[in-house]
Amino acid sequence: MFWMSILKIGVVAAVVFVSSYCSRGGEKTKNTGLSPDEAYLVDAYVRIAEAKDVRRADFARSESLFSVLDSTIDTTRVSNTIRKLNSNPDRWILVFRGIERAMGLEGGENESEEDR
Repeated sequence: MFWMSILKIGVVAAVVFVSSYCSRGGEKTKNTGLSPDEAYLVDAYVRIAEAKDVRRADFARSESLFSVLDSTIDTTRVSNTIRKLNSNPDRWILVFRGIERAMGLEGGENESEEDR
């Protein structure tokens, strides 16, 4: 059930990002780069997303991946980072840009039809 908690965190992060982006309009966030904790959050998110993608093709293998993630992801660090980001929502934009880069979604590529 750990991975469900992480997926919920990802959904909450997405909602915060969208609401922050919409409320800021076209205002640019100064790109100061990701902190080590923010980079860790990006890495954790990408690893979970990859395991989720495997789940579609091979459920048993994905369960194994989720077990590994459960034992390797520092949930306290993730929670503390999210708390810090929520106190400075503009930083979420940088985090989501990091996720986009890590997942190869730069340049505003849209989701595939299968993901919609």
